[in-house]
Amino acid sequence: MGATRVKPLAENGEATPTRRFSPRLADSPRSEPASVLEDALQQVRQVLEAHLRLEDERLHERKLRALAEFAAGAAHEVNTPLAIISGLAQKLRRTESDPERTQCYDQIIRQAERIHALFRDLMLFARPPALKPVKLSLSSLVARCARSLKPLAAQRGVRMRMVGSRSLAPIVGDPKLLEIAIVALLRNALEAAPPKGWARVQVVKGVKGMQVVRIDDSGPGIAPELREHVFDPFYSGRSAGRGTGLGLSKAWRIAEMHGGKVELPLRGGRSNRCELVLPAAPTLARPTGLNRQALEEQEPGRSARRKTVRRSA
Repeated sequence: MGATRVKPLAENGEATPTRRFSPRLADSPRSEPASVLEDALQQVRQVLEAHLRLEDERLHERKLRALAEFAAGAAHEVNTPLAIISGLAQKLRRTESDPERTQCYDQIIRQAERIHALFRDLMLFARPPALKPVKLSLSSLVARCARSLKPLAAQRGVRMRMVGSRSLAPIVGDPKLLEIAIVALLRNALEAAPPKGWARVQVVKGVKGMQVVRIDDSGPGIAPELREHVFDPFYSGRSAGRGTGLGLSKAWRIAEMHGGKVELPLRGGRSNRCELVLPAAPTLARPTGLNRQALEEQEPGRSARRKTVRRSA
């Protein structure tokens, strides 16, 4: 828009000389109002996006808190009768001579253990323990996890091998939690690969000092439309064989705790590669929310000590 022409009238009714003025738009380096409006809309868009991200984080935390409360309450109510069922089945099995009944007792015991493991995994996902980081070799940890799954690979007729990795610097992480995550991802690959198929794992150097546990398999891959929910607990739309429980969810949660992530790169329109990306050291921020609650549950005296210090102050 150009300058505005104003023609005020004098007392005698005649028009006064024309005055010209141009508005100054101090808020923008450009003088066009359309550009100013565009900048304002961009700022509003950024504010709204930030607000939506914050709301997503709050909703995610509320969901995790609700899931943790459910898991804790359900585990408390279920574990006692579950222990009785398992104990009685084991007692009856010891005195049972009929092979068919012995198999029935074995099945009862296995299913009871499965239910117990399910609640344990659910608690790990919803209310994970505080990290206990130490310096470790990621390649050595992956090799140990791969060896532990050789019986499963042999049972399913899947060839599993670890590709030699270059010497990488040690990282800092919680070895127990990382082992749980790596085993879950390797088990997912073995269960996805068909009989006479293969699974391969290696540790490679990533960007910005990251280290990547890369797992490939000969399975059908994960369809693009399932990728958004593939790490949700008990998501029923996953490809057959790819972790119908909490395996991928646990791995994602543990990676997140370490400041890393789990990625499923697309290859040929589908994904049959999984990558656990970890930083050289986790970001050990002050625990908040669920993590603080988990930390106080692991150290019962922690909260009491803090209150004592406050009173004495």
